[in-house]
Amino acid sequence: MTASDVHTVRFSDLAVVVARRLRLIGWVTLTGLVVGLVLAFTVTRHYKSVTRILPPKESPTLAGLAGLSSLVKNLPGGLTKFGGATDAYDYVALLKSRTISEEVVHRFNLKAVYEMSDSSMERTIKALWMNVEVDWTEENTLEIRVWDEDAQRAADMANAFVQLLNQRSYELQTQEGRNNRVFIEQRVAQNREDLFRAEQELKKYQEQEGLIILPEGSSGGVGAIAELYAMKVQKEIELEVLSKSVERASPLYQRALLEYRSIDEKIARIPDVGMNSLRRYREVLIQQKIMELIVPIYEQAKINEYKDVPVAYVLDAAKPGERPDRPKRLFVLGISVFLSLVIAFGTVAFMEYRAWMISERPELSQIWKELFRGRDRG
Repeated sequence: MTASDVHTVRFSDLAVVVARRLRLIGWVTLTGLVVGLVLAFTVTRHYKSVTRILPPKESPTLAGLAGLSSLVKNLPGGLTKFGGATDAYDYVALLKSRTISEEVVHRFNLKAVYEMSDSSMERTIKALWMNVEVDWTEENTLEIRVWDEDAQRAADMANAFVQLLNQRSYELQTQEGRNNRVFIEQRVAQNREDLFRAEQELKKYQEQEGLIILPEGSSGGVGAIAELYAMKVQKEIELEVLSKSVERASPLYQRALLEYRSIDEKIARIPDVGMNSLRRYREVLIQQKIMELIVPIYEQAKINEYKDVPVAYVLDAAKPGERPDRPKRLFVLGISVFLSLVIAFGTVAFMEYRAWMISERPELSQIWKELFRGRDRG
């Protein structure tokens, strides 16, 4: 007998078995179909609401710096919180934070909605995020999808996530702005002390020597030197602020660091003027130039500390769904029929194996009988 004959016989045997047990298979499948129909039309269905939001054009954190320095103006758009995948993830994480999740739970009384008998916040938050999805689309918009058995509540929850995202982000930006303002404020105070000290030393030197220093021929060179020192201080402030906004390994921070080192190298190559008068005059010019640059930055930092700029601009507000979205009735029906077929064929296979064992292997049948009898006695 060839291999093909064996396969044909086995397939024929299978067909005979199915034909012999067709009634059983039909009844089980029909039962699954009826159960699926009942579930499809009785199970609680949920409506879906979707809101889409756009990122802001720029983050206000360093807006003042960007307007005051040509170097900062040329920085890439990495300061925007939505600018790249890494920064974008911060806002997805913010939406999924426990702070926002708990606020949504309390605002919509989700412990009662999800029928949490033990009023567990952990379980309620898990149930919430089984009904919420947050994803970035190909168009670089953030999409928040919410499912709920009440269409209006689903829409209200989706819109609440956007409102809480803006609220929480504003709180964090205010805190960041306060830290930046305090840092720049300290730098301004130090510069004022340095300028006062330089002016006093220049005044003292003039009184001792009995002359007024007006180095007309050197003012241009000294002014350029002062400009370099001012740029160095400004770059130090920029690096400090960037260190709180992006990672030190980011291209944005590394570029600013490279520019700072370039300025520092130029200062190191400046030759010593060699005259006490020019040295004192240069120090006054440097401190004045620094003051001219960082005072406007300080004023901008004070404004940014309390600037209420929304993070999420609503492109499409969530609206109540017109028809239930899940579970799909055809899906429920298909799963029910599939499971009934698995049960039917599994039952047929067990019955056929048992019949074969009784006729062909009676010793195994006896072992099975004794095993079940022992269980019944136990």
